[in-house]
Amino acid sequence: MAGQQRPRTGGTDEHIFNGFLGEALAATNARWRADPDNTVLIERNKDGRRIDIEIDDPRFRRVAIETAYGGDKDADAIKRLNNDPDIDTAIAVAIPVEIKGMGHTEARRAVLKGEPPLEYAVVQKDYRFPRNGYIKGTVKDLAAIIPVAAVTRERLATLADKVAKRIDRARQVLEHGIPPHLAKKLIADVYQRSTLTGFRTILVLWLDAMLVQAHLHSADHEDVEDIDALPLADEIANGEVLPSDVEAAWRGVLGTNWRSIFEPAVDALRRTRRKSTTAAAAALVELRNAVELIDAAKLGDHINIAAELFPKLSEDRKNTAAFYTTAATAEILAAILIRDGDHDWSDPTIFENLRVADLACGTGSLLRAAYHRISRLHEERDGDATDMHRRAMERGITGVDVSPIAAHLATSSLALMGGGERYGDTQIGWADVGEPTAHGATTGSLEYMVRSHVDDMFTTPGGSTGGTTRKSRTIVVEDGSLDYAIMNPPYTLGRVAFDIAGLTAKQRELCLDRWKWLQNRRTKLRGRRVIKRTAGMAACFVCIAEAKLKPGGRMGFVLPATCAANESWDDTRRMIQLLFKDVVVVTQAGAGGGAEAMSADTNMGEMLLIATKRRKPVADDAATPVTAATLHNMPTRQGEAGEYARAVTMATARTGGYQGGYPVKAGGDDLGIVVKCSYPQGGPWSALGTSDMDLLAMATGIASGKGLDDAAGGMDFNVPFAPLASVFDPSPMQVSIGHVVGSVPRGAYELHEIPPGSAGRGHYCSLWKADSTEQTRLVVSPTHRGIERDSAQANRIRGDRGFVHYARGIRWTSQRLLTATTERPVFGGRAWLTLKHGDEGVRKAFALWANSTLGMVVHWSQAGRQQKGRALAHAHAIKAVPCPVFDKLPQSRLKAAAAAFDGIKGEAMLPACQAHADPVRKRIDSAVIAVMGLPVKRAEAAVAVLRDLWCAEPSVHGDNRKALAKLAGRMPAKKAA
Repeated sequence: MAGQQRPRTGGTDEHIFNGFLGEALAATNARWRADPDNTVLIERNKDGRRIDIEIDDPRFRRVAIETAYGGDKDADAIKRLNNDPDIDTAIAVAIPVEIKGMGHTEARRAVLKGEPPLEYAVVQKDYRFPRNGYIKGTVKDLAAIIPVAAVTRERLATLADKVAKRIDRARQVLEHGIPPHLAKKLIADVYQRSTLTGFRTILVLWLDAMLVQAHLHSADHEDVEDIDALPLADEIANGEVLPSDVEAAWRGVLGTNWRSIFEPAVDALRRTRRKSTTAAAAALVELRNAVELIDAAKLGDHINIAAELFPKLSEDRKNTAAFYTTAATAEILAAILIRDGDHDWSDPTIFENLRVADLACGTGSLLRAAYHRISRLHEERDGDATDMHRRAMERGITGVDVSPIAAHLATSSLALMGGGERYGDTQIGWADVGEPTAHGATTGSLEYMVRSHVDDMFTTPGGSTGGTTRKSRTIVVEDGSLDYAIMNPPYTLGRVAFDIAGLTAKQRELCLDRWKWLQNRRTKLRGRRVIKRTAGMAACFVCIAEAKLKPGGRMGFVLPATCAANESWDDTRRMIQLLFKDVVVVTQAGAGGGAEAMSADTNMGEMLLIATKRRKPVADDAATPVTAATLHNMPTRQGEAGEYARAVTMATARTGGYQGGYPVKAGGDDLGIVVKCSYPQGGPWSALGTSDMDLLAMATGIASGKGLDDAAGGMDFNVPFAPLASVFDPSPMQVSIGHVVGSVPRGAYELHEIPPGSAGRGHYCSLWKADSTEQTRLVVSPTHRGIERDSAQANRIRGDRGFVHYARGIRWTSQRLLTATTERPVFGGRAWLTLKHGDEGVRKAFALWANSTLGMVVHWSQAGRQQKGRALAHAHAIKAVPCPVFDKLPQSRLKAAAAAFDGIKGEAMLPACQAHADPVRKRIDSAVIAVMGLPVKRAEAAVAVLRDLWCAEPSVHGDNRKALAKLAGRMPAKKAA
């Protein structure tokens, strides 16, 4: 070890510890083990300043490790960042004080074993993780974070922008240099339904080939022929190498291997230079300069710049919900999915039998993260990941996508992880969409619902954006063959599901027909319905994963948060709970989105689903536990994401022994909570998205009808609870009522809006829409007047009017009412479900309950929370919401409830998320406490706590400024931030 100190007697000082830590770090990585003196540098002096340990790996940017007994408040780490512009990341290590008194042999053993654990923090300019304290872990944990934290998120984003600009300049060169009539033919030859335009497709192919070319050249393996003949950057820039020479050099590499990368690049270059050699040469110069930028950045094996670019360059992915997984999301999902004790990770031949698949792989971010995770586990056991590369590429890793360019990038990104090791044909390809069949048209990976293979279109004539000499082949995924299925599938549903570039309207219709046939066929094969069509495409991929996994295999998905509670997903949830165990769901409080979205360019709420396939199903009526991990914020950086995964895994292991859940922590940071709940099969996983254990415990007690808790114990409700549909008679859906004038005619009435302030006195009025400015009191006016258009249907629904109307989807940040009442019976509508009951006392008691903190918390606990500040519930979900059976109350209490309602009904309320600051809401709460027969003083104190906790939930306040301002000073900072 460079600069290692000779052991001294009597305790272990910092210098001796550094030597032991450097030795231990070198042992965790095959490259570091092979050359520790030049990679792990101990107490290196640079410009007269000592660096305790420096990781100088040629594949990523240098990382400094600064140690001090008990920590030095990051002083040395910050100094290192300020003084060395080549270092973006420093690791501050707080040496456990117990080591100081140990002898050298004992100290060395302690460092290698991680007992006591190391404490460390990642420090970058304007960033520290964790924000407070230090992460506790072993040397292996520390070694794992070093390469992924070496490049800052800001540097990567800047680099991606620069490279994207180079590609755009190269595109302009081709557009101006190739005549339009020739460009049209060229683009038609290479376009192939990519989400990139034609010229960008060509340029990404070339850039990818150049990146791999540079990688192979730097690897300098003897078995790679003609590697020294590859054109260098200065040769291209000076015009000394023509495009024909570049093509010849690529053909030289193609002759040895890496066909999936160089074959399409060669074909595209050949076609382009025939149209304009000058334009092709100028474009290559721009790309080669981009490669120089990428090479200089030293991104490391875990980052694929081409995949980072793809979302920046593609144009129509939003139309098909084809979002791309962020690197941080890929890392946290892979780290939770693939676990230390799953397999014998020391075996270099593990990919002879191990199978990992992503059947909606996009640019390969998830496959790359999974492969990186497995490689890391192998190297921690003294292995060399390059020894497993050929088997991984040829046998172990399967990826399929409907975009040829995305699948191409997935292949190249995985190839770059192998240190230049050769491989043959891969199991990564692209599946066609729109090809006519007897039952519609091909639907890409959806074909795996009933088949074990799809044709790899890369091997068909023209499949690699040009001719190929390869034999046609299929990508086979047999049922029961996978160890891991990891996916972020498309979320689309309905008629837009196949709005894919290049498909005609007729092809789209055929695809929809085929999709319907596949779902019906799958249902017949399984003997039970596992997918509702309204759940969309993502549910189909979950169904595919279940079939393809081995018993004991595990799936990891990025899914829309709606699947945790939405009625359309109940069959799929039932299938998961029936056939899987160890179900873990991870999401962000308040649904997430924006900068913390799990997928690029989406603001929708998403979640991670991880589950292990059972060897045999549980009983149909068994309640299955689901572990819900709700994070205050999702990780946005690699390295940080791995630590989040470790923290979630540790909390999940402890959850079963602690009532109410267990905190997720990294250092002194509170990252979230993990709770384990049992749910009826198919029921909503209501704990997901709740960030406070106390709130969740109180909400669960209320919704179950057990009562209201406080520090002194429980307060029982003196009334039974039942599903809302058992207490009221819900009216039919709005399609029976009618349609708003100007829309597609349907239902009994044509509805015309009643101007605000006007009296809705007609016999057939409707509370059709929600209006947060007008509907501020318990009693509201109808919003629309109906004109009869179908007398027969009007007669059928005449009795479906009512006085009580339940919100189908409430926006807590603006709406005041979960339940509205009308003075006369009216129809409900698009925004309101009418609930009928003949007893006025019951109706008024329920209106108070539903608009009280207790009632709103119950609804919130059952409804979907996929959007900040909103709670969405379909009609069937509303019917299942628990509520008191007010018919069982004594008439005296119902009369008291009616009197309280009449005294409050004219008072305007604040938006629901400001309940803690709303005097009217507090009066409603007091009235409900009396109706429920609770001890007044204790219950009012408990409800006050409940109001504060509930209003502090991100899924309730939705970052509303007024709500946050009123929360300030009332709640801990993490709740109101």
